[in-house]
Amino acid sequence: MNKFIVILFLFAQIAFGKTDKDSLLKRDFHLFIDQVVKLTESKLLEITQQKKGEITKRLKDKEALKILEITKKYGYLSYLRVKNITGEEFNLEQLNFHLLFQCFPEKYKKAAYLLLKTEYKIGNIERCDFGFLVKDLLNVKDYTVLEEYGIVVTEEIISEKSWMSRFECLDK
Repeated sequence: MNKFIVILFLFAQIAFGKTDKDSLLKRDFHLFIDQVVKLTESKLLEITQQKKGEITKRLKDKEALKILEITKKYGYLSYLRVKNITGEEFNLEQLNFHLLFQCFPEKYKKAAYLLLKTEYKIGNIERCDFGFLVKDLLNVKDYTVLEEYGIVVTEEIISEKSWMSRFECLDK
């Protein structure tokens, strides 16, 4: 009987957590979206200007903390979720939350992972999207771990100076 109550409590917490975040997102979206779009655009500009082989510049601490704060309060801002809740459409150059998490400073990656894991559990992040975030945030080297999230290595490219893997999401 106690197990049933615990399971019911957890289910209710997850369900209400998602709907609370959805309603907050719909209500407050206009308050922070300009900041997110500006940050996405500046990161994309930096990446296009970097030299080949250069490591992508990380978010500043203040920017990373802001993204964590937004995600904790409103949930993970995927294109589909934002469109479904707010009715607004964005493209990759305007709203790319995955890119922002890829650019997280090392000292915040663990916190970002734990927050995103919660978002995944309540359904705000698709399985493969979470898998790619896990790969980026935890610097996963053993790609078999990603199979749990529907991601497989489709090709490995090895040259004299580098090694690269191509991935595919089995859910799409």
